[in-house]
Amino acid sequence: MFVHVDYVAGERGNSTPGAIVRARTPNREEASREITPPVITSDSGGDPFKLWPAQTRTLGSKGVHPIKPIEEFWKLTTKPETADTRLSDLPIVIISRPTLQKFFRELREAIGPDVDRLLYRCGIETGQGFVATMVEWTGSKDPMDIVEGLGDIYALCGWFATESMQVDPVTHQARIRLSRSLETYGIEGRFDAPACHFLRGYFAGFFRSLFWSDEVECQETSCRGKGDKVCEFVVTNSAGP
Repeated sequence: MFVHVDYVAGERGNSTPGAIVRARTPNREEASREITPPVITSDSGGDPFKLWPAQTRTLGSKGVHPIKPIEEFWKLTTKPETADTRLSDLPIVIISRPTLQKFFRELREAIGPDVDRLLYRCGIETGQGFVATMVEWTGSKDPMDIVEGLGDIYALCGWFATESMQVDPVTHQARIRLSRSLETYGIEGRFDAPACHFLRGYFAGFFRSLFWSDEVECQETSCRGKGDKVCEFVVTNSAGP
């Protein structure tokens, strides 16, 4: 049995290009057929991202669990006397994008190439921890419902703008394409190799927790930091489904 979810940046609740859609579960006859797992590769070369053929339906239609509207949990509260600022119940710190860029730049200059591994590890821990927050915020434990809300939430937070997000919950594979990212915003084309190592780790950690697998890893196959059109992240699971 398989279900494929395809998140494409756009308006919710419709079946036009840009809608969020979920594939139906196959019937018994279809399930008995031999199925070739999807293969994930970069758009920058090689075969395209191959998916099982399937009819799709719009999320929120009959048979799909609705999730909370963002407005229900997107609440900012402040306590100036204790510097306690929270988004819903999550403690947050607000910093400017230039400050964040300087932080990344200073880390690279001080640590050198090893900073890539450090940022990846930090991203993994951050991504693993945020799944529980998403469960609370969305009101759903369905992995695909949680994925559905991910792009909207991080766009509002200023982390990244999602062009498309494709997830296979059976093989634990995914491809995320971002038109903007917090690590390369404003400094596009200045790197010789993919540079979004914190986000790469974040997606690895997020999907490790989402799919209960420590074998999930993530690679960035194209990056706006080196002049590509999008930052593309490919999530794979060496352990298989």
